[in-house]
Amino acid sequence: MKLSKLKELLKSGAITQEEFDEMAKTAEQDDPPADPPEADPDKDPDLPSDPEDSDKKLEKMIQAAVDRATNKLGNDNKLLKKKLEETRKEKLTAEELKAVELQEKEAELEQKQRELQEKENRMYAIKALKKAELDDGSEDTMDLIEFVLGEDEAAIDLKVKALQKFAQRVAKNTTDGIYKANGRTPGKGNAGSNQDNPWSKDSWNLTKQMEMELNNPELAKTMKASVGK
Repeated sequence: MKLSKLKELLKSGAITQEEFDEMAKTAEQDDPPADPPEADPDKDPDLPSDPEDSDKKLEKMIQAAVDRATNKLGNDNKLLKKKLEETRKEKLTAEELKAVELQEKEAELEQKQRELQEKENRMYAIKALKKAELDDGSEDTMDLIEFVLGEDEAAIDLKVKALQKFAQRVAKNTTDGIYKANGRTPGKGNAGSNQDNPWSKDSWNLTKQMEMELNNPELAKTMKASVGK
């Protein structure tokens, strides 16, 4: 019986220590462990044998190191900035410290004022688009707000006016193309009395409004008046 088997029996309680000692005298020695395969000196033991896998593993190792360094740098910068600020304030007199706190409060107030002004400008832009009849009631109108936003009402008005002219030019070119394609002269058509009113709530259509303003202003005036425009 091999020595390893005797050790298992002893561990399990099948034999006593005295029995183990006696039987171990005649037990067979265990086979020596096999020698591990010789390592290839040309290969990195930490990298897989496949070159592609090696590149991927190396990339992950590099990226992990970069992430750790970046996070550490960011944290160190925050701590350093905070420490410098604390040190600077510690060296200030009471009057100087009061001035610094006042500046910080003023900066915070200015930020709030800028945010409030931006909200007011956005509301004014919406009203200006409606007044210029560039608001067709769709969600797309909200996209126009970003185009006409300015630092004040005057700047917004200028942008709205420019956008209005552009929209009218596009509408005119579209209308002229339709008329020419049908062998008619722009401005000479006769809009039927039974056509939809593009200013009404149910038939609101910005393009048709512009077309009618350009080609039949009298009818446009009548239709706007009929819906209280």
